[in-house]
Amino acid sequence: MYPEFKKFVNFCASRQWKIDYTIANFKFGPKYFKDYNTQIKWMPTTPELLAVVNKEPDIQLKTLYKCAAETGARLSELLGICYENVDFNAGGVFLDHSINEENNFRPYQVKTQRRFVEVSDQCLELFGIWMKAQMFPVTHRNVTFNNPDINKMEKIKIMLNA
Repeated sequence: MYPEFKKFVNFCASRQWKIDYTIANFKFGPKYFKDYNTQIKWMPTTPELLAVVNKEPDIQLKTLYKCAAETGARLSELLGICYENVDFNAGGVFLDHSINEENNFRPYQVKTQRRFVEVSDQCLELFGIWMKAQMFPVTHRNVTFNNPDINKMEKIKIMLNA
């Protein structure tokens, strides 16, 4: 651990960043980390993940779990998936929209970048079942936003899967 830290401090010094460079000269004693307990970060295995998805009786949650596991999308991006974002022909999902902290829909606003992610046939099948099962899908009528594809303000009707 110490050599990596020293490399980082030297990296900062090479870029003339403002830090106290004397910390690179600190010497750790031989028993300095004796009582240090490293935290074990739990990451589910594939069988554990599949067990959670397969045991879920609710089609909405099952679809979200499966899509989250396959795409690695953030929760706000998953909840922002609309009907038009699921492309059954191309075999994937467009992650274009998101939901903010107050559960407001944000068209064409995601944390990193808008992207298309391929998903399995089982995930697409779950999306299809979920869409057919919704009696009253959430609809945002006449949403006005700046469409980044054409760089113009646009007014559309959006149907959310959530």
